[in-house]
Amino acid sequence: MLAIHVIQQSRSVTSQDDPLVLRKFLAKVPQSWRKQGTWPLALAWVGLRAVDSDLIQEALANGLNVHVDFFLGILAGRRSETQRAAELAAAECSGQDPVLRAIALQLAAGAARARRDPDWEAAFHRAIEGATGRDRGIARCRYAGALSEFPGRAKSEYIKALPDLRSDHYSISEIWNRVAYIDLHAGQYKDAAHAFDRALEASLRQKERRSDGIIYVGMGSVFGALGAYPRALHQFRKGLGQSASISQHYEMRIAIALTLAAMGLRAQALEEATLMAAEVAEAATEPQPCLSILAAMRLLNGDVPGAEEALAQAPIHNELDRLRWHVVRAELDRRAGNAAGAQRSMDQVNVNLMRNVRSTGRLFPEVYTLRGVVIDTPPWTVRCSLAGPVRLWMYDIELPLRSTRPAAGLLALLVTHGGRVSRERALDALDLPGRTPDARRKALSAAVAELREVLGWPESVAVQGGVLALSEEPVWLEPEYPAPGREDLFCEGRYDPWVLEWRSERLILS
Repeated sequence: MLAIHVIQQSRSVTSQDDPLVLRKFLAKVPQSWRKQGTWPLALAWVGLRAVDSDLIQEALANGLNVHVDFFLGILAGRRSETQRAAELAAAECSGQDPVLRAIALQLAAGAARARRDPDWEAAFHRAIEGATGRDRGIARCRYAGALSEFPGRAKSEYIKALPDLRSDHYSISEIWNRVAYIDLHAGQYKDAAHAFDRALEASLRQKERRSDGIIYVGMGSVFGALGAYPRALHQFRKGLGQSASISQHYEMRIAIALTLAAMGLRAQALEEATLMAAEVAEAATEPQPCLSILAAMRLLNGDVPGAEEALAQAPIHNELDRLRWHVVRAELDRRAGNAAGAQRSMDQVNVNLMRNVRSTGRLFPEVYTLRGVVIDTPPWTVRCSLAGPVRLWMYDIELPLRSTRPAAGLLALLVTHGGRVSRERALDALDLPGRTPDARRKALSAAVAELREVLGWPESVAVQGGVLALSEEPVWLEPEYPAPGREDLFCEGRYDPWVLEWRSERLILS
């Protein structure tokens, strides 16, 4: 009965956390049981749902005698043997089991896409129509992934998958992350920032957290593309300790080096790239794309021979590697007076990718113009509204400031006082929790930390010599105040002493 219950639970999972619980339960099942009755089938189902190939292998070794070809097909699919997977599972495409049929149709659609069958989209539509619940959402996500050449349509399919996956926080996070990268590559930075926030929000709700590294690197990329380098750098460093793979780890290290260089910190950027290359060499892995970044940083620091040496060893695995390699090659040729060689190198680079990867364009603008691409950096602006609840925007992206928190009161106080106030003034002016002076000082420190987190980098609020000050790196626009006669709306919902005084003074004057 226990095995049947495990099978039933596996067939009807609503999130990726569910099979992880079932896998933990299986670990407590005696080995002698796992070879009896329906236990091999239970192992196979949990292996399917938990993406645990070892469990499926164990099920086959323990005498699984039903749906054998289907589960062999699952294993083949996980080895990227797409066509073989579809062939093994083909019988279930017209079988009586609706769940197996839905998954088999997905395998068939994936194989049709891989062999460029003209009807591959129709195959995905059949897979979607033949599934229900979470399986339908997954089928739609796979269809969206297959539409990579059509990002607008892919985004639409990902959004359509959300209702079927509403209980699966892992999948919701993955969907929003992919939508965010589509928006990022399209230059839709406001939408990308919103989607990355949704991805992180869903990730935080998972029972077992996965890596958020790819989300943080995306968040950093949004603000790095706009030129808010300190915020971008902080996001990249946050993601560095949460890398899900070695390639993701190096992409974050590369992003850090490129951002430091864009900030004008070329020596620090070279140090980062050098440490990264040494890390690769020590790990005895194959050459990584970081070598083209090392070449770029050496070139920016005037070491032309060193740049040539690093570039000669740099591999090209994908379009992004190709962009980085050819940009450095072109800059080397340009500086050597070889204009024709520089042009040939830049002709090898995808123009759309050049526009998306803005960091290299800022470092080597002359070679970018060889393809007619100019990377503009908009003014880094921050805007605050005090006409109602306290709200905050960086560029046109609203930041997640909670208007009732002390951090919002501190921000309002700072922006109305030229960006600087004394610690004592802040302690007197703000409605801080705590009855004792020590408790209030701790509450003010917590508000500073919270405001730094909202703004996105540690130096956004400096505390020095008893003075609190907003960073002068961004342009702080004049805050928005309530219209005359509506002074009661100033910092609506806040009861800081200075806010109440501000309202009273203006009401008297009016």
